[in-house]
Amino acid sequence: ANNPVIRHFGSGTLLSVADRYFVVTAGHVIRKASDGQSTVGITGSLENYFIATAGKWIVSAQTQNGNDYDPFDIAIYQLEQSQIEKLGERTFLRIVDVSFLSDLSHGFFVVSGFPSIWSTETSGVFEKMNLRLLQYSTYAYNRSTAALSGYDSRYHLLLEAKAEHAVDFTGAVMNFS
Repeated sequence: ANNPVIRHFGSGTLLSVADRYFVVTAGHVIRKASDGQSTVGITGSLENYFIATAGKWIVSAQTQNGNDYDPFDIAIYQLEQSQIEKLGERTFLRIVDVSFLSDLSHGFFVVSGFPSIWSTETSGVFEKMNLRLLQYSTYAYNRSTAALSGYDSRYHLLLEAKAEHAVDFTGAVMNFS
């Protein structure tokens, strides 16, 4: 939010580790919001309700490897108890749901989120923000990655994606513009 305008910057995941609760998103989402001097909020349990997450984000650094590229592109925010209560019955991913030992090279994946290019911003008190869900099902990329600048298999999971395979719920090819 940058009063009076509210716009969508990205999607995130709710994560719990022991008795701590977090929001995890891409670092570029938080950097973009910060560049615009916007207050970052997450959706609360009530319709038309946002929970401000100002000031305490931890964001991976773009210059950590001596260049302007951030291979991790991650941001994390620890939620306070009052914020957790405002989330209601939201489900948190637990650390036991995560494994770094699994071989994902033959996996099948579903990517889900709300791309900002498909959202509308609001500027009025009673105006609703419209978001459009993206769900994409695919396999792990299994060809040569030599030509991909910045790709590092220790940090990245590359998925197979072709524009002609991106279809909406009716089967029509999707338009990403």
